[in-house]
Amino acid sequence: MRQLLFHLFLALILVPVRVAFVGDSITGEPNGYVSYVEQGHNILSARFLPQHLADAIVDWPYVDEFEPDTIVVELGAHAVIGCDHLPGQDMAVFEQRYSQILDRATRSSDHVVVLTIPWLGWGENVTPRAQQYSAVIERLAAQYKAEVVDAWEILHSCGAACVSADGVHPNGEGHRRVAEAVSEVLLPKQIPED
Repeated sequence: MRQLLFHLFLALILVPVRVAFVGDSITGEPNGYVSYVEQGHNILSARFLPQHLADAIVDWPYVDEFEPDTIVVELGAHAVIGCDHLPGQDMAVFEQRYSQILDRATRSSDHVVVLTIPWLGWGENVTPRAQQYSAVIERLAAQYKAEVVDAWEILHSCGAACVSADGVHPNGEGHRRVAEAVSEVLLPKQIPED
């Protein structure tokens, strides 16, 4: 009951914010973190779901047409597991493409949020690569002055209890935890100015 009253209070006082969520299947899942962020917040959102980093660059005009106040970028997990068509999972190509995405994002909105690669219980052969990709994301976020939500740490601290049975997506609890962190960085944009 207390949580319901809190969400009703927030809905009454918060300024609507237009949020463009740009991401892969983790962003696109029907009951994923985006749906949790949308609940109880005054957010007008749109999901843009490129499957590959290069697609995000090509499809960016759709993001611009939405005219977002904030852009949340969750991309890179497909590159880590090798299905993003990066030649040999080339780190330099990943960095170049991610930099292009952040360049476009920061020209489209003054508030950009990026998620690191989420921890999904990967084994020893994938974990180092995922951590390298996350390090690139964090470095580029600093360069482009984007806020970072550490999806790796959020899910790693929860462990297997936050990973779905397919082993490549967070489950409901994992999505809820990521959504809480994303909501925290969106909240300041929603508080009315005097």
